[in-house]
Amino acid sequence: MQLFPLSLGRERQWYCLHHLFAEFLRGRLKTSDPERFKQLHFNASLWFTHHNG
Repeated sequence: MQLFPLSLGRERQWYCLHHLFAEFLRGRLKTSDPERFKQLHFNASLWFTHHNG
């Protein structure tokens, strides 16, 4: 069913989730802890800016 983390590459340093499962988890976090959700989203945007900008 490929709902759980799948490794990307041989080093197994990067993982992805099925998009529906990932969306479900984001929704649960946003509902249960909106401040944590905002902080994680901000941290991810900083990481992306520094690694892909």
